[in-house]
Amino acid sequence: MALAAEVVRELKDAFGDRCSTDPLQRLLYGHDQGALPDAIMRVINHQPDAVVQPVDAEELVKLVSLAREHKIPLVPRGSGTSGYGGAIPTRGGIVVDFARMKKVIDIDADARTVTVEPGITWRELDAALQKHGFALPVYPTSAPAATVGGWVAQGGTGIGSFRSGTIRDNVVAVELVTPTGEVQSISGEDLDLVVGLEGITGFITRVTLKIEPFQEDIPVLVAFDTPEDLEKAIARLSGGSDNDSLWSVTLFNPNFVRLKQAATGEKILPEDKYLCMLVARGRVPADLNAVVFESGGAVLNGELARHEWEERFYPLRLKRNGPSIIASEVIVPVDRLARFVGEAERKHKDIAFEGTVARGGQVTLLGLMLGDERKATFALEYSSSIALMDQAKKLGGHYYAAGMYFTDQAEDLFGRDTLEKVVEFKRQQDPHGIMNPGKILPPSMDPNSPIKMLAAAVKTARAGKSVLGSVGRLFAGKGEASGPATDLPAEIAREAFVCAQCGYCRWACTVFDSDPWEGNSPRGKWYLLKEYVKGNLPFDEKLAEALFFCTTCKKCDVVCQLGIDNAEHWLSLRPLLNAKKFENTGLAAVREHVLSTGNFWGVPAEQARRWVPDDIRYAQEGAVAYWPGCWASIVMQNM
Repeated sequence: MALAAEVVRELKDAFGDRCSTDPLQRLLYGHDQGALPDAIMRVINHQPDAVVQPVDAEELVKLVSLAREHKIPLVPRGSGTSGYGGAIPTRGGIVVDFARMKKVIDIDADARTVTVEPGITWRELDAALQKHGFALPVYPTSAPAATVGGWVAQGGTGIGSFRSGTIRDNVVAVELVTPTGEVQSISGEDLDLVVGLEGITGFITRVTLKIEPFQEDIPVLVAFDTPEDLEKAIARLSGGSDNDSLWSVTLFNPNFVRLKQAATGEKILPEDKYLCMLVARGRVPADLNAVVFESGGAVLNGELARHEWEERFYPLRLKRNGPSIIASEVIVPVDRLARFVGEAERKHKDIAFEGTVARGGQVTLLGLMLGDERKATFALEYSSSIALMDQAKKLGGHYYAAGMYFTDQAEDLFGRDTLEKVVEFKRQQDPHGIMNPGKILPPSMDPNSPIKMLAAAVKTARAGKSVLGSVGRLFAGKGEASGPATDLPAEIAREAFVCAQCGYCRWACTVFDSDPWEGNSPRGKWYLLKEYVKGNLPFDEKLAEALFFCTTCKKCDVVCQLGIDNAEHWLSLRPLLNAKKFENTGLAAVREHVLSTGNFWGVPAEQARRWVPDDIRYAQEGAVAYWPGCWASIVMQNM
């Protein structure tokens, strides 16, 4: 149901150009990183009616008041790097994008804490801390794109969890705008009503995190012949007496290495071994080599270790072999690791695993299976991921997160007592369920849940003989794409599906950095092209405009997990746009601007030098020449 005209007017008045009801932008905020069959998206109203980008808590208080008055759902969004549906609308409404709230508020050296706004990425925060001699105790493998607020809302483990635990263990306090519009500071046990709950109890506006003194990361890469040997080593390291400096432990099975190297063309790691990356901070534990040797492992050379440590943010490189992937994420006890991996590999011979070991003897395993969402069989292949997650439960493990798709697992993840507290909180403060409806709470605890059909299908499939039953039928649906649109170059049509939607390109993008809407990002363009290929989007003037808007600086190419030549592809689309009778009419004006002022913005030459700081003098000659270009000298003068 579309927003009333008066509501749209109020949003525009409050947020100005930080509010969008543009159909393409709304489409881009109706999905996350997960590539799901179209049929599942048809059982919910996943496209927002508007998207807003607040800059402070005061704006959020006013937004909550407006939403309560009109009973409009509000859906918080960081970078959309999860695949559990937490940032996807279920009843339309307003997506609240925190891209413009990314300041570091305070670094308290004495208390060893940092307070930040929710939209800052983990990589940006870690870089800021290192300038002051500090580092993060833990961060996600998606740190270049994932936001602080997003991971706090999602919950989970990551790099550094071996010593530092989960993100919940590292949150000191949050500032929350509640569903009643109050601004509250939450700490201690009350954080259980915020961390991991996907924003159903309010908007996170500030987060205070633990930090630690910076120490050099020392990676050690170890190879094992069997998962049993790997399990033995991890168990011993977890209980060692001299492992305080052992900070992070990650692991990869042979298929992960093989598929990743096939995608990148590198052949530097053994493809028949189970690899384990051990990272110490400051010093390597004295008994590490002995534990590795006695467990049947072999330490690989330091150059390989450093190379793989630099690759820690790029687990999805293997997606190029797909072009799609089907992900399953579970947590299993260390003493069941070998059994789970062995059973999974026997059932799915090509499954790739990346794992992170957390304090307390728990291993988070991300299972990746190649697929092709262009084919009708993708729906049935996707449903097999549930069987893998249920296998973990049989071995004493559990699902990694609930999000929207697995709310029936919420009691295992949070406990009955916590869920009942959440229900009571919602009853008192959010009786109409406007805060991110359909997330975390199962329909049995939320009578107004908009995901009843989805939850019922998953439950039926889990109880039956085959997961390929009702879930497969639900996912299969009609209208799955049968092939690429014939007028797109074949390589571009495929790359639209190859793109992992990881978001690493967003803050590298010159255009997005100055105006952070998804449509300005490279991943946004690829998603629009994918929807066109699937027949869900016309190639009209709005799409052509989105594809034109690129400075071709190629900064996104450098950080892309899949090695996509983004800028080259945008340029290669220009003939197609021309053939479709789309013309960039601004080029004539640009030509006139360049001839008359020397820059394509048409800004007088004397104004174009305003970027020069007071302590720098312009000269015709010198030892070093700096050319800022028209963008840096006029649009982003702080570059």
